[in-house]
Amino acid sequence: MLFRLDETLDPYVRVISHHKNIHDAPSLIGGVSFELDTQALAYHAAGAAAISHDLYAQVIKQGEPDPKTELRITRIAVFVIGLVAVVLGIAFENENVAFIAVMTMVTAASVTFPILLLSMFWSGLTTRGATYGAIAGFLSSLLLIVLGPQVWVSVIGNEQPLFPYDYPGLFTMPFAFAVIWLVSVTDRSARGEIDRANYHSLLVRSEFGEKAAGEGAVG
Repeated sequence: MLFRLDETLDPYVRVISHHKNIHDAPSLIGGVSFELDTQALAYHAAGAAAISHDLYAQVIKQGEPDPKTELRITRIAVFVIGLVAVVLGIAFENENVAFIAVMTMVTAASVTFPILLLSMFWSGLTTRGATYGAIAGFLSSLLLIVLGPQVWVSVIGNEQPLFPYDYPGLFTMPFAFAVIWLVSVTDRSARGEIDRANYHSLLVRSEFGEKAAGEGAVG
């Protein structure tokens, strides 16, 4: 066996570790490295685009951004995201790979999943509720991960964790659901009324297409 790797690691890495012919290992390692680098670059670019295009251009400038400023923000975002990735990579160098992978799943389960589920099956969801729920899910999952054993003890060096579990998704996901529900049911804004009125039309459109929905959607 070329390497001794934990069975919880990525399947591509386990293919390399169990490969019989050591002379073929460099080509396999090169292929896996290329795929991982491509994925990392894609996430890097997606993060920078989300900041410059979605946040700056669409939210802050309401679809009318200054092209030069947008390009400058993209470059700054690429640099900052890369710097943060390097710092986190150094900090978590000796951590369990499975834990690092699950951290992203915990965050996704606390941020993305509640919004996706409620947007499909609950007519009371509003934009404000989804926004506050996503923020609550992200911050709570980040906070409990830091306070848990893998970061608070292994990385920071404290003797006892302030939160006893490695994976806080069991707590952060229901919390995100609760925040989305509470904010949505108390949302009396004009945007909230539009969101509720659009639900059935958008549901029909998502299932049967644009023509089936007709002109029922509100702007």
